Formats: sequence, structure tokens, C-alpha cells
Amino acid sequence: MKKKELSLKTGILVIPDHYKVIEETRTEGSDHAAVITAKNSILPHFVAFTEKPLNSMTAEEQSALWDKCISAHPEIGDAIGREHEMVFDDDWILQNVEECEDSVRVGIVQVPEDEKLAKECGIGIIRR
Repeated sequence: MKKKELSLKTGILVIPDHYKVIEETRTEGSDHAAVITAKNSILPHFVAFTEKPLNSMTAEEQSALWDKCISAHPEIGDAIGREHEMVFDDDWILQNVEECEDSVRVGIVQVPEDEKLAKECGIGIIRR
């Protein structure tokens, strides 16, 4: 698998060559990255840059990240607009399983800091 290496503030991001980089999310402080994709392969894999891990971002920071990604690639917003809302009962059991099985589901996942994974699987962050 072909891969590409991109500089981060304190490391190197390794991703498969076919992933689309959302340059509009890159800043001088970018030190982390996340992959955006959708269930049922209706979107390519996108890579967004962040200054801190996703789980450390506030709701406002995450919303701003999504806004930048959607602005740069409107197809992400189109896919999100096609998602069926999940409906749960009081015991948190999904009630509209069939709708959700066939529905688009867009997700974002943090790229791990893992040198072995980066070298062997072509995705990860190698810290300097």
C-alpha cells in the first residue's frame, strides 16, 4: 500500500496515499489528525487536522472542525443530511433498526499515536 507522510507540530502523520487531506483544517499548531468516513462507503476517507485529540476538544471546537470539513468538502454535509436519526426507548434499545442498518452514518475517528501501526498498516502518528 502506498502511503504519504505529513508533518505535524511534534510528529509525522502517516496515512494511505488515497486518503483525501482537508488542508483547510491544518494550522501551525496541528499535532493530531482524525479520519472522517461513512458507513456503506459513500464517502472517501478524509483526514482532518486538529491541535489536540478529539476527546479533549470542546463541543464548540468539534463543531468548528465539522464546519471547516463540510465547507471544504460539501459531500460530507450531504452524507450527514442523509443519516436516519436513531430512535431509542427508555432502556436505550434501538427502535428503528432496519432504517439505521441501511442508513448512511458518518463518523470521525482519531488517528492513533502508534509508530508500529504507522509503519506496518500505513496509518498512525510517529512522535519525534
